[in-house]
Amino acid sequence: EQALRDRLALQARLEQVAASTPGLICWFLLAEDGQMSMPFASSAIQEIYGCTQQQVADDAAYIMSLIVPDDRDAVVLSIKRSAATLKPWHMEYRIQHPHKGLRWLEGQSKPSLEDT
Repeated sequence: EQALRDRLALQARLEQVAASTPGLICWFLLAEDGQMSMPFASSAIQEIYGCTQQQVADDAAYIMSLIVPDDRDAVVLSIKRSAATLKPWHMEYRIQHPHKGLRWLEGQSKPSLEDT
């Protein structure tokens, strides 16, 4: 019960920070089996990717499907390299937004190991 309250409090703080920051703020996870998810994504996900936070909370496959096929392998490889080396990730890539057509995006993150 306390863990749930702590998680909700943290999520509320993250949402406050994200609401005052331009662009998408998210917690992106790459599991050992290669599955990607976004347990937290700011509301900007709707504008940037045309989806809801709930659509990617457990599986980011929807977002990966939006990446232009010519860019997808490079994006996935760069994410995996960044996770393996814990070096910052930065990449420009194209997506096919469901309502706005072709868009260029720039992504960046600083990876860390999750506590187990």
